[in-house]
Amino acid sequence: MRTRLPRLAAALLLCACLPGAALAENRALILGISNYVRQPLPGVAKDMDNARRIARLIGVPEKNITVRTDEQLAGQGLMRELDAFASTINKGDNVFVYYSGHGSSYSKPDHPGQCEKALVGQDITFISKQEFHQKVAALAARADKTFVFLDSCYSGGMMQENHTRGLGLPGGPTGGAPNAVEANAVEAWPKFAAAAPGDPCSKAANVKAVRDYDLALAEATPNYYLLGSAAGNEVAIDGGAQVGGFASSAVLSCLEQSPKADLDGDGLVTLDEVRRCAQQSVDARLEQGQQASANFPYTSMTLTAGFGQGGNPPVAFSAGDDAVLNAPAFVQALFDARDATRAVALHVDKNPIRIGQDLNLTLLSDRPGHVTLMAVGSSGKIYKLFPNKLDADARVEANTPLQIPRPLKWRLPASAPAGDNWLLVLVSDKPDRFKDLGEDAGIFKKVENTGKGARGFFDFLFKPADNCAKAVRDFDTVAVDPCSTAYGAALLKVVEIE
Repeated sequence: MRTRLPRLAAALLLCACLPGAALAENRALILGISNYVRQPLPGVAKDMDNARRIARLIGVPEKNITVRTDEQLAGQGLMRELDAFASTINKGDNVFVYYSGHGSSYSKPDHPGQCEKALVGQDITFISKQEFHQKVAALAARADKTFVFLDSCYSGGMMQENHTRGLGLPGGPTGGAPNAVEANAVEAWPKFAAAAPGDPCSKAANVKAVRDYDLALAEATPNYYLLGSAAGNEVAIDGGAQVGGFASSAVLSCLEQSPKADLDGDGLVTLDEVRRCAQQSVDARLEQGQQASANFPYTSMTLTAGFGQGGNPPVAFSAGDDAVLNAPAFVQALFDARDATRAVALHVDKNPIRIGQDLNLTLLSDRPGHVTLMAVGSSGKIYKLFPNKLDADARVEANTPLQIPRPLKWRLPASAPAGDNWLLVLVSDKPDRFKDLGEDAGIFKKVENTGKGARGFFDFLFKPADNCAKAVRDFDTVAVDPCSTAYGAALLKVVEIE
């Protein structure tokens, strides 16, 4: 099974963070600045539309989308909007925060050689990376998942003043407002505002003949996925009024055509798969620009992601009913979507195990909850092993070992054929989340590794309970939240041998 990238911190981006099933608790804040007091960005208006569509595709209802633009984001306006949005978030909510506008990179005062990253307000006010992440941390502390997408020069590059209004590409704009362009032309504005002329931190690695700087994204917060449209040392590109940001338009395309983003064939599209799919689209657009003009200045634009533990959840289900899925990758994706603030451990008494021997597991959870144990064997079929017909009591107490199978109730013998088996255990606030899924297989339940079968797991994990009533949610109770889709998880590979 393919190993996924290490998980870090938002959405950013994403995300979410935000499963594709529509949840009333999914919320989005969309921030965009086009009408800067200098260096306006013509593509941001398109980005606002694209961001709305992205939010809806990842499960945010229109009524829960908040949009703020231009003069509303002057001075400390961006920070005030983040505070106001945070006040609307309840425990268990999933949030999407999007920003399109200028970014900057500049030398830290009294720290020669150290570069500060910043977003840029409408009046060219600089909001440092640290200030921004402090605000986002307040969201992440309350939400189940937080996905932040920054379509800006999150780290930076210094462009000459005449380059900030348009690049004079063949068929493209040469001044302030874009003109009609030829079919093969590529419009490109740098989404960058400099703090001071000649600052070495403002030189971008993806613009010809400039020096490289290693300016990485922060990696810190659980359940937080951060997606940046460019690497820590690159400018991001505004593609004009028809395209918008290169990164935003590419992410939207991948979500709207989700099967092309399902890179491991598990029927699910994760936030990182969206990033990798979007990178291919951005690379193609850059190649088009380089072919259109030898003066095209951009050599690369690298979508850069950071993950918090448990921060790379599925955002869309992409498989048709009859599609055969990569089942080990499917359970890996469910594991990656776990709530990283919930600690779950699963231990096995022998590994590898000989066919015919009994498998005995010990589960430990840092909070009380209800257990579901699933297995994927060499056949690819998905089995729900526990709870089962002989043992329906699947509650686990906090920090109290639970033996699976429970002694004297049932057994779990290793069976042919030999090979790798994947055990996924979930601990959630809801009992027997998959009670109605699958067909009987002895005392267990069996689900085919097809789109139709796997879709049921996705819906059960990411849709709130039918009897969920927000009015009766107790947000001060850690152990029980009937509306939360969060769960703790552990994943274990067990090898069966002859």
